[in-house]
Amino acid sequence: MSYDISLFTTQPDLSIEESFELKCCSENESGFAAAEKGMTRELLRVIQDSIPILKSIETDEMLALIDNESGLEVIFFGVDNGAVSFPYWHEKEDMVLVVHLAKVLRILGQKGKYWAHDSQLGRYLDLSEEEALAAYIQQVFVSNQETVKLIKQWFK
Repeated sequence: MSYDISLFTTQPDLSIEESFELKCCSENESGFAAAEKGMTRELLRVIQDSIPILKSIETDEMLALIDNESGLEVIFFGVDNGAVSFPYWHEKEDMVLVVHLAKVLRILGQKGKYWAHDSQLGRYLDLSEEEALAAYIQQVFVSNQETVKLIKQWFK
C-alpha cells in the first residue's frame, strides 16, 4: 500500500480539474516525445542532485527516481503525466522522508511548474506555491500516520 500523488501540468484553456483528467486519467497515454524525455530527464537530474540517494531508472515507457530504503518514487510516463509515491510503511525515519518529499515537490513546482492531485485528501495543489506546499506536506504526514494506525489495528 502506498500514498500516491499524481503530477500534471495545466492547460491554458482548461480548468485544473479538466487538465488533471486529460493528463492523468485519459486512456490515451501521452508518452514521451524525444525532446520531452530530455526535459523530464533534466528535471529528474535536478531532483537527484538535491537527493543523491535516489537512483535513476529509465525504460522506453517511463523515467523514474527511486529510493529503495524509504520507497519514495518519482515516476513520469510522459512529460505531463507522473506520480510521486511512498509506502505507508517505510524503514527511514519519518522526518527524512518528509524532507525528501518536500524537496521533490518543491523542485517539481519551481522547475517543472507541476500541479499535484492527492486522491487520498481529494485536493489539487499548485506545487509552485510555497506556503500551500508546506501546509500540504504537514497534512500528508498527519494523514499517513493516521492510516498506519488504522492498518495496524486491522492486523491485530
